[in-house]
Amino acid sequence: MSRVQSFPDPEHSPAGGALPGDGQSEPGADGVARFGELCTRAPRMQEAFQILAVAAESESNLLLQGETGVGKEVLAEAVHHASQRRSAPFMVFDCAEKSPDAAARELFGNEPAPAVSAPDLIRGYFELADGGTLVLDHIDALAPHLQSALLRALEKRRVLRVHGSSAIPFDVRLMAITSENLALAVRRGKFREDLYTKISELAVTVPPLRRRLVDLDELMREILAECSPPRSLGDIPQRILPALRTYRWPGNIRELRNLLMRGLVMPERWLLSTRRRSGSE
Repeated sequence: MSRVQSFPDPEHSPAGGALPGDGQSEPGADGVARFGELCTRAPRMQEAFQILAVAAESESNLLLQGETGVGKEVLAEAVHHASQRRSAPFMVFDCAEKSPDAAARELFGNEPAPAVSAPDLIRGYFELADGGTLVLDHIDALAPHLQSALLRALEKRRVLRVHGSSAIPFDVRLMAITSENLALAVRRGKFREDLYTKISELAVTVPPLRRRLVDLDELMREILAECSPPRSLGDIPQRILPALRTYRWPGNIRELRNLLMRGLVMPERWLLSTRRRSGSE
């Protein structure tokens, strides 16, 4: 999976959010800023690395926002591996994949209830990720009553299983991911303001690829190096590169990866892809 970078979004950062402190990641003599295995030449992303350094050293909840396909989960995992919890579980729960009832059972756990048609004992993600990091992807899709349950769990640091009677303590660092504007969702009454405040103690917006084209060649190198066998920029026809470097990439890194993989497997598709991305007929 390719490494991605991000930058803070002042417009949507919650009021009172933490600012970069000690441990900031500064660009080196080559103009490249690094955070773990991540690197960037883009100034706004370099500012983001300062926040990532703070996030890795703290236990604060972290909210990652950005368009679909920019690689928010990769960024969350990078923060986890740079933190003191790196040797503990890193788990991702997709809030949009399950019905509200199934999401409650899998996230908080479930205890057998003879009077209802319920599954057997289930240890929820909060228990399974104990000591590590739990990422809630598509948190904007969480049903209202589950938003309330999540807020209660985060405040009490205890989770109550479905059909359970005793709260179970947990030790989890929470990260939340969304491609939606949660501040706007709060104003529209679709997301709890108190939960938004809780999960966004630190907040970073991952920029779309069109806003960090300075890193495009490096991203392509990383994607190509992951191929089997490894490939390089030399495997891309030189006439294709100018179109790739000026394209707007609405699908972001996911679209870039798909184009590279498709072009390597079917070289005749390079010309068609280039024409589409340059606006030619």
